[in-house]
Amino acid sequence: MLTVTGLLAGHSEHVKTTIAALRVLVKDVLPEVEERVYPGWKAIGFRHPEAGFIGGLFPMADHVKVAFESGARLSDPAGALELPKSSGKTVRYVTVTGPDAIDRATLTALLLEAAAQRR
Repeated sequence: MLTVTGLLAGHSEHVKTTIAALRVLVKDVLPEVEERVYPGWKAIGFRHPEAGFIGGLFPMADHVKVAFESGARLSDPAGALELPKSSGKTVRYVTVTGPDAIDRATLTALLLEAAAQRR
C-alpha cells in the first residue's frame, strides 16, 4: 500500500512542506475526515464519514492543487476555484504555490461547504 511518504518521494521539499501544511489544515477544519492515498491519481484524498469523498491534494512539480469533487456547486466569493483543463463538469481546484500562500480562510470555507453539500 502506497503511503503519503511514498507518494511524495519524488517531489521537492517545497511541495512536501506545502502538502504537510494543507493536510494539517484539512484535519483542523474537518477532523473526522479519513485520509487515503490514491496511487492512480497520484493524490491524497479525503473522505468524510457522512459526506463521502470531498476532494484531495494533488502534488505537482512546483505547487499543489486542492481539488473539490463537487466544486462547481460551491459558492466561491474569493474567486479561488479554478476549472480543470481535462474535465469541468463538477471538479474545481485551488492552486497553492507554497505554505505561505495558503489562504486559510478561503480553504476553510470551501472545505466546510464541501462537507455540508455532500450530505
